[in-house]
Amino acid sequence: MNKKKFPYKNHLLYCFIVIAFVLSCSTKKNTTISRSYHNLTAHYNVFFNANESFKKGQEKIDNTFHDNYSDILPLFKYGDNKVAKSIYPQMNKTIEKASKTIKKHSITAKPKRKKKQLSKSQKDFFSKKEYCNWIDNSYIIMGQSHFYKRDFYPAIETFNYVVQQYNNDPVRYEGLLWLTRTYNEMNNFSKSEELLNQIEGEKNKLPKKLEEDFMAVYADFFLKQKKYEEAIPKLLKAIEYNKKKKTIVRYKYILAQIYQKIDDNDNASLYYNEVIKLQPEYEMAFNAKINLAILYDTSFDYDKNIEKQLFKMLKDDKNIDFQDQIYFALANISFKEKDIPKAIDYFKLSTQKSISNTNQKAISFLSIADIYFDQTKYTLAQAFYDSTVTFLDKTYPDYEKINSKTQYLTELVKNLKTVQLQDSLQNLAKMTEKEKFAVIDKLIKQVEKEEEQKKQKEQDDKLNSGFTNQNSRNNNNNNLGGKWYFYNPNALSMGKSGFIQKWGRRKLGDDWRRKNKASVDFDQTAENNDSEQSNDKKKKQLSNKDREYYLRDIPASDSAINNSNSQIQEALFNIANVYQNKLYDYNQAIIVYESLIEKFPENNYLLVTYYRLYSLNKNLENIEKSNYYKNIIIDNFSESNYAKVLINPDFFKELQKKKNKINFIYSATYKYYQNNEFDKVLYNFHFIDTTYKNNNLMSKFELLKTLSVGKQSDSTKFKTELINFIKKYPKCDETKYATSILASLTHTKTKVITTDSVITVSADAFENEKDTTEQNIYSINNKAVHFYVIALDSKKIDVNELKFNMSNFNIDYYSYINFSISSMLLNTNFQLIVVKRLKNKDQATNYYESIITNDIVFKNIKPNDFRHFIISIDNFKIFYQDKSIKKYLKFFNKNYLKTE
Repeated sequence: MNKKKFPYKNHLLYCFIVIAFVLSCSTKKNTTISRSYHNLTAHYNVFFNANESFKKGQEKIDNTFHDNYSDILPLFKYGDNKVAKSIYPQMNKTIEKASKTIKKHSITAKPKRKKKQLSKSQKDFFSKKEYCNWIDNSYIIMGQSHFYKRDFYPAIETFNYVVQQYNNDPVRYEGLLWLTRTYNEMNNFSKSEELLNQIEGEKNKLPKKLEEDFMAVYADFFLKQKKYEEAIPKLLKAIEYNKKKKTIVRYKYILAQIYQKIDDNDNASLYYNEVIKLQPEYEMAFNAKINLAILYDTSFDYDKNIEKQLFKMLKDDKNIDFQDQIYFALANISFKEKDIPKAIDYFKLSTQKSISNTNQKAISFLSIADIYFDQTKYTLAQAFYDSTVTFLDKTYPDYEKINSKTQYLTELVKNLKTVQLQDSLQNLAKMTEKEKFAVIDKLIKQVEKEEEQKKQKEQDDKLNSGFTNQNSRNNNNNNLGGKWYFYNPNALSMGKSGFIQKWGRRKLGDDWRRKNKASVDFDQTAENNDSEQSNDKKKKQLSNKDREYYLRDIPASDSAINNSNSQIQEALFNIANVYQNKLYDYNQAIIVYESLIEKFPENNYLLVTYYRLYSLNKNLENIEKSNYYKNIIIDNFSESNYAKVLINPDFFKELQKKKNKINFIYSATYKYYQNNEFDKVLYNFHFIDTTYKNNNLMSKFELLKTLSVGKQSDSTKFKTELINFIKKYPKCDETKYATSILASLTHTKTKVITTDSVITVSADAFENEKDTTEQNIYSINNKAVHFYVIALDSKKIDVNELKFNMSNFNIDYYSYINFSISSMLLNTNFQLIVVKRLKNKDQATNYYESIITNDIVFKNIKPNDFRHFIISIDNFKIFYQDKSIKKYLKFFNKNYLKTE
């Protein structure tokens, strides 16, 4: 009986102990047992799982991330948005497990303390905010997971919490460093700098294990801003503090790239050699050797072994995918030896051998383009720049600059071809039929020959491609590892390279195999089928192997010749404009402008051409020539603004004063009309009509006069005045209003237009803009850099056309100053065009006064659709934040125009 009861008592005792242990391990209690329990279970259970998932995500980044050796490597492998999305599962799991660790194991309750004097370490212990050792790690790994997902704002929030919560703990600095990394990735360098300065100021508290990380993050801060020289000392320190071989190799390679970038070739060579000695992965070692070859200096004894090594590397099967880089290195050697034709040949071979490395292909094309550009062979340069842009990654440092150069060279070549074509067609027009056919037949034979050569080349390329692919498959068979094709990255890479070799780079879409795809419209009717034969006949007629193809464009009549000459005139002017304002080849611009005048003495661009020849020769200090063209303008175009400004440099200032006075008188006249002071309206009208007859507000003055007469006379006289006004100004906006009044007087149904829409200069969207406060937020600084700004309604004004007009104005009147013109949105209603940079208020005022009187800039633009002003650089920042045009115009009128 007693034996049976004994086990029952043991079970009760066991349950009691378990319950007591569990209760003692509650996070609401802070005892030795509870701390030990939660530290143990957090570390080896939930946090362990979080950390394992995080490591898998990092491993995936390492396997997915591919370094672009054509640019300076990033210090840290973070990956782009695509890489970030691929690790969402791992990082989301990490965040989930880290959150669980915090929720289940965080101990914030204070431990019980005995009433006795506490030592410093005991005081520190009792003042802690967290007593589970793995909570801070959980917050850090959670923030890191957000960071690698590129969810930067949750990452910032998490790291900020660590910094604030663990203010006296070493983990605070880990939080600060990851916070800095986050701001670096967001390009928020002002925030990064604040944090780096903060850590620098507390460097004596920085844990030693974080010193290398601090220096690396600091170097990354400078590298992302392209401040290469500032990055060097930080990177050297990072190398000094680091113990991991793989990281040291990467840092040294980047250091070598930086030295190469700043043309310190000795140090670059030193570190590339150090990288090779450290036996890195094959691709890095290969690129280090290639860069050493590129860096050699012809001013010293040249070791021919470098070239031999490169040719030896070409024969190595391991380098099949790297032949483009080897030829690029050989090209650079030839270029440095001044053997330019050989260099170009090697660069071309590099482009041909580039299959999957589009960056290298683009850089090789760019090298050829730059050579031809420096030789002023612009047609050839354009072709290779065009190929460069096709393959160049948009993140390449000078992409926008290269793209712009390509565009204006394309414009140049297009116009050169127009001149060449029209000249050739006109020459053919002068020939006999027999002579024409002889020339055309020769062209056709050339076309057939080129087509045959192209077919042969395609066949040879396919044959070579077959041998290359076979060799590549034989060399890589052992690397496939028995995996299914689409699970094997090596097999996929080979397949991709083979596809590109055969088909080139093609966008995904239907009929991708076709070289020239025809679009299919399923809404077309059956009539198209009936006209297939006529379309085929037409295509045959347009074949470049048919005489008709060439004969159809030959100008055979006087009107066709005139049209051809007009095309040549326009093309020559455009060519000269590109030489002058895009290529800055002033001598070539002069040659083309003079050729335009010589060929077409009465051309459509005569006055502008003379002025540009005056300006160009003045810039080149050809004083005699400059004065020659100046005198032509003054003598033959005396009424033009060009002549007036050449005679009187203050012409535009005086013109602006005159315009300001007319505007002021009009504003006063309109107020008189509103106040029924009609005699004063009539007086002002007669004053303007006799003193400033030809001004752009004359129709408005005359409408006010007509309305005032109508207020003081009978309907018959009013009708007569309205009819006279409509006859005098048949096309202006005010006529619509006059017509609506006349119609109402004669009882004709028509839309009635309100008075303010036509006679009030300021009755527009700009005046309707809300002015939120009367507080003066702007200040005067006459010496500050100024901008000229146009605020416009982009729905009513063609922004690109206006920018083009302004660019031409700058070329004609301010060719000695390198202005930039940009556009930006102010808000949903208004867009800004900004001219930078005017060195002070005086220059800005002169520019404003000059542009306002120009006939071309604001041609066909209504005054109500835009406002323009000058503004200091500091005031512009305030204006762009405040976004009130009306408010700034009050300040501008008062302090610049002195009208208030």
